[in-house]
Parts: sequence; structure tokens; C-alpha cells
Amino acid sequence: MKKIFLLVALCLAVFCSCNKKNIILEFTPITEHSNTEIVEYEVNLENGVFSGLELPSNDSVFTFSVSIDNPNNKKLYYKIYYKNTSYAFEDNHPLSHENFYGSWENTSTTFKECKSQKISDTFRIVGNPRNEKKYFGKEFPEKITPKDIKNAQKPIFNNPEWLASVEQKAKENQRTLEEQLYCEALWLIKANREGEGDENHRERRNPRMGIYEFMIVVCDSTALEEIPDYVKDISLTKEDGTFENPFNYFLYGKGKKINGVYTLVAKQRLKAKARFDLSKGVYVNRENFPGSSFNIYKDNSKVGDDDSLYLYAQFEEYYHSINTNRWIDQIESIEDLNELSLDKYKKNKLIQKRKVHPFITDYPGKNIKVGKGFIEMINPGNKDLADAKKVSTGIRSRIGFTYGKFRAKVKFPPLLNKYKVWNGLTNAFWLIYQSDSPWNERRGSKTGFVKNNYNEQESERVNKTNYSEIDIEMVKTSKYWGVEEEKSDKNYNPQNNNNFIFAATNWDLACNDNGFIDKALHFSKKYDKNTFTYHRWDRNYRALTSRVEVSNDIFLAPYYYYEIEWTPTEIIWRIGPDEKHMQVVGYMNETFTTIPNNQMLPIFTQEFHYSEFWPPIIFEQGLIPYSKEDLTGRIYELTIE
Repeated sequence: MKKIFLLVALCLAVFCSCNKKNIILEFTPITEHSNTEIVEYEVNLENGVFSGLELPSNDSVFTFSVSIDNPNNKKLYYKIYYKNTSYAFEDNHPLSHENFYGSWENTSTTFKECKSQKISDTFRIVGNPRNEKKYFGKEFPEKITPKDIKNAQKPIFNNPEWLASVEQKAKENQRTLEEQLYCEALWLIKANREGEGDENHRERRNPRMGIYEFMIVVCDSTALEEIPDYVKDISLTKEDGTFENPFNYFLYGKGKKINGVYTLVAKQRLKAKARFDLSKGVYVNRENFPGSSFNIYKDNSKVGDDDSLYLYAQFEEYYHSINTNRWIDQIESIEDLNELSLDKYKKNKLIQKRKVHPFITDYPGKNIKVGKGFIEMINPGNKDLADAKKVSTGIRSRIGFTYGKFRAKVKFPPLLNKYKVWNGLTNAFWLIYQSDSPWNERRGSKTGFVKNNYNEQESERVNKTNYSEIDIEMVKTSKYWGVEEEKSDKNYNPQNNNNFIFAATNWDLACNDNGFIDKALHFSKKYDKNTFTYHRWDRNYRALTSRVEVSNDIFLAPYYYYEIEWTPTEIIWRIGPDEKHMQVVGYMNETFTTIPNNQMLPIFTQEFHYSEFWPPIIFEQGLIPYSKEDLTGRIYELTIE
């Protein structure tokens, strides 16, 4: 009988603990919009380059309110937590500690005492909400000056071994010693600027866009003692050095079982969106320009390196890295490419050629213009054959994001003319990792990443890397990956159609942690009623790509929309004439590639690729004359949500 009584008592205790009455009666995270279930908020990017993103902006705060039922007048304590749910692992996922969550900015402020049954308090959503030391660094830097570069070169000259290694690099990169010393000095300056320090660089882990949820936790003094310090103070780690996601702890983990702990996730949510301000101009950044002759084009409003642009411009001119170990056998001819027929192109094989590379501008700022509501990118036309060049151009964001829907409204130049002949350009909208410094490393790999460099046969693997890249590249090539595959389709003639290839690429650096590379290098997957075919040239090839044919007519419209949706587990590529009519043109997920998790920068480019980048070759870059006319693209909008 006694055993039965104890069993019943135990069951009642378990039942009561599982069905404890929640003393939190009401929780409104943003009282300024108390009647709005989803509060839409556009983030101000004005100070985003050096201070990071804040919600709300300009040192404002959100005010929240909590109502508590406390009939016994117990001493109670409360704490607010927020999390981004749009770009997150499930709370009980092993990687949920990577999610973007936070509480009060001062992480040492843990649980506050409830002074009454109605609480009003404030919070903000900021970058680096756990105040992790790896995102700390030196104070915000001044612009690099020629004097800084000379000072950085002095220790190289004073060290014979170091100087010898720079001379060897110059030979390998086919640069003069002066140019290589300049590049080496810039690298040293940048590395030093991002070194250890006491400044909290919140911009290195910016808030994610999308939906935010809010949780209030109330507990009594006994329960408060049971909650571990690393949950009270989210800047602390567990014994194994990892962080504890408070949403996992209180909603699914040990915190859910503590008697005297009460939680409530609010119905009200916040939807964050970022919109770049193109009118702030384009900064011309000395530290990223690879040449020692840095003479900025002066007659270009809102493009340059003055103090205002340094502090507030949200874009900078982008300079392509030119692989000087490759060559283009280029015909010596300047023509209006709109009038280049297929017959004329074929006859160009007979014309004398010279070996050249694609170029970047030698006059920074000249090929980028800021207009009313747009930024213009120009591949300049040529007049003098002695100085003719194929000059790539582009701009890059100065504000980084991890995950999001990156949507751009762009008028790219057409790739094909009325004769369906390619002009040699590759139009691209892509994402690139923000920094080489340790704070921006990707999640480590057990099987390793293939080192990223110009060596296409590279097979050496490393467990850590910063390199990540997600691409939209629009280029004229075949929808097939090999000549034999193309020949098997007798009705397909890529040299005589009006389509280009939309290539969706994830640079996973051949990471094989999911084991998929062992299964297939060339394969197909279905998504959203579409079947995509993927290709990796060999098991050490650093990128996975799909190809889809799209009509060149999209470039004849006033503008078109391009979107990369990047989440922790998948990447989706879309295009469309407007935001409401986007179609999926690329898809990848974590089962067959490795999704990056570090902060990245959006980039727009119009570049002259080597044709062998996109086999089988349909048009030889070198047989396409230098353009007589400017090839111009316009960016009208970039949003992240």
C-alpha cells in the first residue's frame, strides 16, 4: 500500500511539474507596435561599415512589457532573449549555438529583479551579441596613406630572406618587384589592422535579416541558482568551450525541467530588412588596389577616397584578381560588337594575334559612376589599337552579412548581339568572404578543404579556411559539360541560339564531410518542379556548379531581378522581371555540398573571362574584337531580407 501511495505521489508530482501554471500573463517585445503581430523594420546602414548594424538604429531602443501573476509576492527575476529564426538551425540541432541570438548588449547583465508585476524595459539587437573576443580588434583605422606603405616595406628591405621570397613571388605572379613589394606591404597593413585589440567590432558579426522571435524567462531565486552562468551570461562558454543556445536550454533542455522557471515566446515578431543606399557613393580603396600607381580619376562625383566616402559609402570599387599564368590569343581589332556576325567571327581565326590578359582599370574610379538612383559599371570602349584592352569592372559591398535573401535589381549589358554572337562578357552577381582574418573563418572541416589558389591541380587539404563564394555567373557557353555530351544532342546548337548560361556555383572547396563526393561528381537533383544537373570536374575541384539556359532577352528589359537565398542548409538562386514573379534557376543543399557559415560581401561584376573557364568553348575570347563602344550596366537596388 505504501509503495502504491509513493507511486501515485510521484506521478502527481511529475504531472504537476509538466503542467505547471505559467505565471507570465503577457509579453509584448515591441510596445511601440503593440497591435502589430509582425513588425517590419528597415535597418539603417549609414554607420554599417565601421560600427555594424543596429535594430533600432541611431542608439534608439525597443521597449518591451511583461505582466506577471505573483500572488505570493515571491522574489522573481526576468531576462529577455531574442533569436533570428529565418536563418537558423533548429534549437535542438547540434549546431544551434551558431544561431544568431542575444539579450542585453552588456552580457554581464544577467537576470534582473522584478520590481512589480508589470515590467517595462528596453533592449536592442546588435552585432556580436555574445561579445565574443574573436570579433574584437584594434580601433577603427584611418585611411591607408603612401607613408604607411613605405613604412610597411622597410622591414622587408631589412630582411634578406624575406626580400628574396618577395622576389620569387614577383616572378611567379609575373609582376615587377616594385609591384610585388607594394602588394606585400598592403597585405601586412591589412593583417595588422585586423589584429588583436580591445575594440568590439560588432560589424564582424552583423545581425541577420529576416524574422526575429523573442522569449521572456522569469524565475524565482531558488531556480535562479540552478541556471548555469553560461545561460545567464551568453558570453560565457560551457566546459567544452562551446556556447549554449538559451532557446534550446529553456524550451528543450535542462532549463525546461527546473521548477520555478517560466518562459513565454511572444506572438509578436520582428521582420528585418536591409536596403543599400546607392546615393552614398562608391569608395575607391587603396588597400585593395593591386597596383602601385594609385591615381584616382578626379572628375567623377561620389566616386573617390575622400573622408565622407571612406566613412559612409556602402560600396567600393572591386578589382579582379588576374591570373597572369593564363593568356588570351587576342586578334588586333576594334569593332562595334553589335555588328559582329558569326561569319566575321569565324574568319577572325585567320587574323594575327598577340598574347594578352584581361585588365583592371589603371585609373581607379573612372569606370564607376553614381547617378540618381543607380550605380553604373562600365567596361570602357577602345579607340587606339596600341592601347586597346578588355577591362573588367565591378563594385563590392563594404558591409557583410551571414545568410539572407540577397536580391538585386540590375540592368546588365546584353551578352549576345542580333547575330547571337557573344561580346566576351560575363555578367555576375555573387557573394565573397569578407576577410582573411581568423574572425571570419568558416566552420572547420573533418575531411578538409582543398587550399584555394591558382593551381587547378591543388589537392592539399586544410581543416580551416576563410574562403567562401556563392556565384551567379551569366556567360555564353554550352548547357552541357563536355563535347561528347553536347554532340549526343543533335538538335542543340549553342553557337546559333539566343540563350546564355546561368551558372549557379557554390565554392565548397571540395569539402567531403557529408560523403557525397565519393558518390558522384556529375549528377541530377529535382527541386521545385525543376531538375538541375550538377558538375564537379574531379574530387578535388573546389566548386560545384549547375547550368541553366536563359534567354538573352532578359538583358533587353529595363532591368531584371537576381536573387541568392543563402541559409544554413541550402542555397536557392532565382531570377525574374519583378519581385513577385521570381523563378528558381539553381538549388543546392547540405546533403550534396557544404554550405558556408562565415560573413560575406555582395559583389556585381562585368568581367572578361578566359574561355577555357567554361568548356566546351563556344566562342573564343581572343576571336572577339576589342569593343569600340562602352559596355554599361546599372545597379538600381540591393536588398537583404
